[in-house]
Amino acid sequence: MYSASLSRDGESRIISKSASLSYMLPRAAVSASVSQGPGFRQGSLSASGGMVLHEGGVTLGQTLGETVGVIHVPNAPGAQVGYASASVDGRGYALVTSLTPYQLNNVDIDPVGMPDDVELQYSSRSVAPRAGAVVWLEYPTRKALPILIDSSMSNGDPLPFAATVIDVKTGAPIGAVGQGSRLLIRTEEERGVIRVEWGAKPGQQCLIDYSLPSGPEHARKSFLVLKHPCRPLTPSAAAPNLSLGQTAW
Repeated sequence: MYSASLSRDGESRIISKSASLSYMLPRAAVSASVSQGPGFRQGSLSASGGMVLHEGGVTLGQTLGETVGVIHVPNAPGAQVGYASASVDGRGYALVTSLTPYQLNNVDIDPVGMPDDVELQYSSRSVAPRAGAVVWLEYPTRKALPILIDSSMSNGDPLPFAATVIDVKTGAPIGAVGQGSRLLIRTEEERGVIRVEWGAKPGQQCLIDYSLPSGPEHARKSFLVLKHPCRPLTPSAAAPNLSLGQTAW
């Protein structure tokens, strides 16, 4: 926000000029002003904000209201706090400087700006604080590298759209097949085996062996794109598969 003014005294014909500029930063409000007239010139700079001391240290923010929240999003610097128009700092903290007491406040985290290798486990929290409270809002994250894999079945056919992608080592779902037979997965391992499933029968599953490129190239903030075939599932590999609701007796 800015303002400017020019004034003139009708009798003495003295002209005075002034201007000011203010700007809201994620962690402070800053302003500057200057004024000039016959025989004088002056200027000023100011900054205002708030801080909260908590178990993780000190977090700065804009001027605090009566009821505030401390946001913790580990490993996610740059993420935006939609409710407060603030951003998460390098240690994973941000402030919601004004919450409405005795009402449900929804506080959302926008992943725009956070590292590509960090995934939000929860992007929204709701809290109904008491007046004057400082509430703690935790948003767990998972640090895993995002990978795109272009694949196809052994006969060249594309993989079924929306098929589930399972980490063979852990048995946990880590992604799905998108359009054009491209898989989007997140993994913490540099190499491994994943299973693509679109049914319970061995003929409706296949395996992909992947390995990340060596060197620092895979640490960049962008999606890695790999190309690997999906090999047929052998009977020995199919036996322990219980991820689609089968029961072993």
